[in-house]
Amino acid sequence: MQNPEVAKVFAEAGGRGAVLFDVRMPCRAPRGDLDLAYLGFVMDGMAPAVSCRPRRCVMASDPKETIRMALVEMFDRGHPEILENVGWLSFVGHDPVRGTLSLGETRDLAKGFKVGFPDLRCSVLDAISEGDRVACRWRMTGTHRGPFLGFEPTGRRVVLDGIGYFRLHEDRVAEEWLEYDVLGLLRQLGVVPTIDELREQHASEAGSSETYANH
Repeated sequence: MQNPEVAKVFAEAGGRGAVLFDVRMPCRAPRGDLDLAYLGFVMDGMAPAVSCRPRRCVMASDPKETIRMALVEMFDRGHPEILENVGWLSFVGHDPVRGTLSLGETRDLAKGFKVGFPDLRCSVLDAISEGDRVACRWRMTGTHRGPFLGFEPTGRRVVLDGIGYFRLHEDRVAEEWLEYDVLGLLRQLGVVPTIDELREQHASEAGSSETYANH
């Protein structure tokens, strides 16, 4: 199936033909700077057409630092477009709330966090790598001052811990798996009951049932 991000690139080029490759290579931008560009091919009859979109290359030599930099830029500094620099156009993300995501949808996910928590801070607490895989543990803090997951602002301060697992290909992120405590986050926002509240509710319902049975 054609990747939506790749399709967008070639729609800008005229929308002709089919995407044959999803590759990247350095090329010279109109400014004269050596940037990283997206390069792809479509076929219009027998003539290939090329579309390049320049992007500043910000890759780190250490894959752990690449992931650390990307997470901090996306969630802490509010620059989700960094994902276009470090991830392939065919990038696939996996989120516990939204499921499987494209590169653009993952970028929008980061934007959504910043909208819901304008003062969001993100720090990578630990990171390890082996071969083309990177795993990291991160923490986000922020105040719920904007809409998030359909919930209106509550003004509550939250702390969200999570783990990210990343697969790289040729030094770029090809796939990402995120795991974080969604239920704990919703409890901090006060939109779902806490364990103590659920325990009290259960005890109350059990007492009511017992009283009804004795009558």
